[in-house]
Amino acid sequence: MRPEQLRSDLATYLSRPDVRHLGHSPGPLQEVSGGWASSLYTVDLHPNEVSAAPAVRLVLKTYTPDEDGRAHAAREWTALEQLRAVDHPVPRAVLLETDLDHLGRPFVLMEHVAGLALWQAHEAADPSTQAQLVSAFTAALTALHALDPRLLEPTATDQGEYDHVERELAQLHRDSAGVAWAGLSDVLGWLHERRHLVPCPRPVVLHRDYHPWNVLVDGSGRLWVLDWDWRIGDPRFDLAWTCTLMQRSGFDAFAQAVRREYASITGIGVPLEEWAYFEVVTTVRWLLNVLPSIESGSRLDAATRAEFRAFLTGPVRQARALLRTRTGTDVEVQVRT
Repeated sequence: MRPEQLRSDLATYLSRPDVRHLGHSPGPLQEVSGGWASSLYTVDLHPNEVSAAPAVRLVLKTYTPDEDGRAHAAREWTALEQLRAVDHPVPRAVLLETDLDHLGRPFVLMEHVAGLALWQAHEAADPSTQAQLVSAFTAALTALHALDPRLLEPTATDQGEYDHVERELAQLHRDSAGVAWAGLSDVLGWLHERRHLVPCPRPVVLHRDYHPWNVLVDGSGRLWVLDWDWRIGDPRFDLAWTCTLMQRSGFDAFAQAVRREYASITGIGVPLEEWAYFEVVTTVRWLLNVLPSIESGSRLDAATRAEFRAFLTGPVRQARALLRTRTGTDVEVQVRT
């Protein structure tokens, strides 16, 4: 949807009697980023004739126009509200709408945080400051994992030690149905046979896409964590997700520093056999997240799909190499450019 149409629809929505308490009308939308699962815009809400409130800059986040998008929007809203209440560094939630009739997709309005992506700050910094940023980045993840998971899911501690890995594997099997990648079933079998290695005695709140482009550094040096698609699960999933994502992107030194820092802060190291398991789980999860989104029948327009294909060629090659090294199986997935 074009930003002009989105702005018009948002203005209509904000004029509704049941949301008039916002008392603002939107200015032009500026797209910040667009991805396979959501799009971000900044928007200035200006006071209208019935409000004396000052203009405020917010972020409009839209999600896919389906049940997955509704669920994602609702989860993000829950995270922003509940984590903000315990002073976890997240933007303030302003408004949630999951009805597709208004903007054609679910959306959340949230506080705009002015700052740089942590990766931008890291790349521009001297080695000492880079080390400080890695420590702060990792500390934010360990702080999330230290929270009581019942904050977001009241029944989080009522499950068995293997329920989390079983649920993860079940979701991988469901999402791989109909995916014609030779070798994928063998990798899933490898995971199934080794699931006894990874009981989870202490479930935590997982971010599930924690990386230095989803963390902002503001002018005072405070970190803010964005893009919440949380679940309750094994903390090793989040750590492995971060590290494998950075390694696929060519930033192995950053990944290794995060892993060392996580162990230093928590006092918990991950044995190599368990680490390999979570490397494989998160890599398969990533492949099943991103590759269907660039197929011709996906929700993305042709130009965006082409950009994603070009971007993903190298990371997919690295993902295949990791799976081959860890499991002995070559998953024959290609990115068609």
